[in-house]
Amino acid sequence: MLVGMADSVHVARWLKNVLGESELEILIIPTSPHRFIHSDIRSTLQANRSSSSQVRIHSFLRYASLVIWLLDRPLLWGGRLRAIFLRDSIRKFKPDLVHIMETQNGGYAYLSYSDANSVKESLRTYKLVLTLFGSDLYWFSRFERHRHKLEKLLPKIDILAAECTRDIELAMELGFAGDVAPLSPVSGGLSPTQISKPDNDEEFFARDIIAIKGYGGTWGLGHLAIKAVAQNYEFLQDLKVVIFSAESKAKRAAKKYLRPLKIEYYLFPKFSLSHREMLALFKKSLIYIGLSKSDGLPASMLEAMSQGAFPVQTSSACTDGWFDPDVTGQLVDVNNTEEIHISLADLLRNRVQIRKAQKANLEMIESKYSTSTMSSQITYGSLLKL
Repeated sequence: MLVGMADSVHVARWLKNVLGESELEILIIPTSPHRFIHSDIRSTLQANRSSSSQVRIHSFLRYASLVIWLLDRPLLWGGRLRAIFLRDSIRKFKPDLVHIMETQNGGYAYLSYSDANSVKESLRTYKLVLTLFGSDLYWFSRFERHRHKLEKLLPKIDILAAECTRDIELAMELGFAGDVAPLSPVSGGLSPTQISKPDNDEEFFARDIIAIKGYGGTWGLGHLAIKAVAQNYEFLQDLKVVIFSAESKAKRAAKKYLRPLKIEYYLFPKFSLSHREMLALFKKSLIYIGLSKSDGLPASMLEAMSQGAFPVQTSSACTDGWFDPDVTGQLVDVNNTEEIHISLADLLRNRVQIRKAQKANLEMIESKYSTSTMSSQITYGSLLKL
């Protein structure tokens, strides 16, 4: 039983990767208010009849997840409503493994189920797996209400899947004592044909984009990246700025900082670019910038690196082992906007560093993010053996 967000690309890619295993029966329990079922999940559901695996989605939650999520907020049902759906699904489906992808929606709902079924929980016959998304622990454990829930949930988890040792260590501090799956990007990797080759001279000097992740919300700081780029306007005469996943703060920042300087820029709202279009954007980009207060292993950073763009990322992310700071990538302090400005200036003055970094980054991606070589690729079969 897969408990996760039905509109998540990470859930969609996980399904795609595990469906190579034969004779799986998977029931998807949506946990959050999806506006749509992710296209890859829809394709999987439509192709179900011709597959040796059986995949289906909860027939009621497929359409009613928004209503259920609204009713299940802390001041109303407080997670107990989704817990009822979990209870009934577990009783009827009788899973060998319950896989929760993301903690705050799926994990907390399971905690409500567990609290209401403590005797049955102690006698359960399935393994419980939790896959951490970017900020599940790193951000939320800072708040007392969330920390209390995490300290109750994590001791119940049999197997923990994470992207970096930071999150494993934090989980153990919060009471986790189970098995640890191999570290693996939650975004699932790229096929070998999607990973670029190093540029020749013509290709490298044709790169004319600075790509900025423009998300905001709780963690995203795309607007600070836009400001830092504008501060380096003297180096941008042959470059343009593309802001993807652009939310309201990023849009306002572009208008405030880029437009008066006549810096050429383009805004693409969240979900407006397909995955193929995102890779094409990164293939034309000299630099990728992702700034956030909290993150896991950013998929956009890895995919920018896969196309030869130089990564600039805040140290709040799980980047250990993926690039060499100050050599093949740049780590910046989210609280030091001047450092971001200076780092960008140094890169734009010295594009030779970007060129040199490209080969090493592509080799790293090929060895650790290609679906054909990922030694840490996790399957349901491997999880059941832990």
